[in-house]
Amino acid sequence: MKNLFLALSLFAVANATAADQQFTPQYVDLGLPSGTLWATSNVGADKPEGLGDYFAWGETKPKTVYEWETYAHVGEGGTEWLTTKKGPGWYDIKKYTRDDGLKGSIWYQGTKFIGDNKTTLEPTDNVAAAKWGGNWDMPTSSDLEELYKNCYFVWTTNYSGASGYIVYKAKADGDKGKVNGSPAASYSTSDTHIFLPAAGYRRDNGFIHKDKRGHYWSKSLNPVDTHNGNCFGFSESSVSTSYLDIVVGDNGNRFRGYPVRPICPRDGNTNGHAAVDLGLPSGKMWATSNIGANAPQTSGEYYAWGETVKKQIYNWSTYKYVQKGQNSAEFITKYQIADEKRGGAWYNNARQFTGDKKTTLEPADDAATANWGGKWRMPTQKEWDELSRNCYGVWTENYNGTGVNGWVFYKAKTAANKNKRAYKGQTPLATYSLSDKHIFLPASGQWWSEINDRGKKCNYWLSDLGRESRGANGISIGPKSSDFAGNGGGTRFMGYTVRPVLDKKNANSPIPQVKAPKYYKITIVQPENGTIESKNENLDLSKPVKEGTKLKFWSRPATGYTNYSETWKGTPCDDLGTFIVTGDATVTCKFKARNAPAQTVTTTTTTTTITTTTAEPEKATTIEKTETTKKKKNNLLKKLFKK
Repeated sequence: MKNLFLALSLFAVANATAADQQFTPQYVDLGLPSGTLWATSNVGADKPEGLGDYFAWGETKPKTVYEWETYAHVGEGGTEWLTTKKGPGWYDIKKYTRDDGLKGSIWYQGTKFIGDNKTTLEPTDNVAAAKWGGNWDMPTSSDLEELYKNCYFVWTTNYSGASGYIVYKAKADGDKGKVNGSPAASYSTSDTHIFLPAAGYRRDNGFIHKDKRGHYWSKSLNPVDTHNGNCFGFSESSVSTSYLDIVVGDNGNRFRGYPVRPICPRDGNTNGHAAVDLGLPSGKMWATSNIGANAPQTSGEYYAWGETVKKQIYNWSTYKYVQKGQNSAEFITKYQIADEKRGGAWYNNARQFTGDKKTTLEPADDAATANWGGKWRMPTQKEWDELSRNCYGVWTENYNGTGVNGWVFYKAKTAANKNKRAYKGQTPLATYSLSDKHIFLPASGQWWSEINDRGKKCNYWLSDLGRESRGANGISIGPKSSDFAGNGGGTRFMGYTVRPVLDKKNANSPIPQVKAPKYYKITIVQPENGTIESKNENLDLSKPVKEGTKLKFWSRPATGYTNYSETWKGTPCDDLGTFIVTGDATVTCKFKARNAPAQTVTTTTTTTTITTTTAEPEKATTIEKTETTKKKKNNLLKKLFKK
């Protein structure tokens, strides 16, 4: 007699033991010429030795199968190639195509190239930008080459248990671009470095060269072939830069799953406000917009010198540092110098100076520090002079098509361009455009009883006092050359706009928190009368499994025992079950002797994880499966359980 019975129990814990967590990606400065900063971990990993997720080039989500058939940027098929090839392939790529001479592909119409000629991933297809946000980016092929040529590489098989390359900041020029199996005595992991684990790559549903080789995508298309992306490849004996130039054969095929190591520019963002490096001798970085502005061309808020909140009336009677009830500069109470104005409150009856001698705004009175926080502050007169004398200035009356007047200050491309300007009516140098590094100072005017000179003058406060206690240094420039002569300061109570600055060492790229990967424990309870095995290659179920992983199992009953093959639409020993990890789970399977009595089975529709609960042989068994609700009585099972 053949008795057939399967009991499966799969329990996904509703309240996962690992709560949602956030982690902040970190970066290090490896001393590269460009100043580019490299992340310390891969996308999808929260520690340097973690492999993270694998992505096809131009895709932003990991998946189970990596082939041309599953590649996001494959289209409907080329007219010529499809006569000899079956199914989708590289000849069907519909996005990021170049004139590579492969005329049987869909980016050609006969002999005419009709592709998009896009050679760099757009933000929506850039996994670093999509997953981490902020200024995080995938490296270009040039960034990868720069890393290779300027760092010191050391292979290790035990970086917290992982194999791969430690990439050190080179301590000497002679160490740059060197690859050693063991480090020089002067290098250790206490030195500045990143670690690139040998994660191998994904193809089909398997892992290849794991712990032996590493492949890291750039965001650059291969310079020769449309079907390849540029990557950084290495093995345990060498670092290969051939991938940076031309990919031969299967190397770099876009459908493959490679990890991604993000970068961010040194020009960055602190507390959500962007700064730009204009190549100034001091290294000072200038904000790209005014306080209170949401774009470079917007004026933002107006402040009296030494005040940190906006207001509607700007005069001595409303000025924070004038004695209450007074309406004159002679009653200034803070930031006073010996200016020979002997009638001021900073002199006694004997006309002796008794003021505070404070000439630079304290952080609490600095509108930039008070409103933006961090290390932002108002510039000094010296810093404005540095900007003016080291940049190339252009007066415009239509900044970036917005119709706003003001001054554009570009990072000078040559020494001869420094301290040069194109005033109103003059033609700017053709070598400069808004794609170059620059800041724009809108002509926001000044606020007294009302806003004056808007569109005519750029009025910005500086953080130091002028030659008198009543006035402070500031920028007051218009479209004429004469506007740059002399002191551009103003009376302290007047409302000027503020453009903050930042020391380069404080200019951190935005590092938003991102969702940390979660791992769950999968427990397999081996039955007495058979075994359960995982069909997942290279997956160690004795360790926590990453959320979202698709797990597959099959069962092997002992002699005299069997599965109920009809239940799972397969032959005995075929798939026991498949599910995606969403929490801790326990997998069990019980087998019954062939002469076991028939059981009543009730099948119910559900849209959640397949959950099967088994009762004792003489009791009912409930199986939840995603299909139309139906009930089966003993009749069907009795037929199946016939000897």
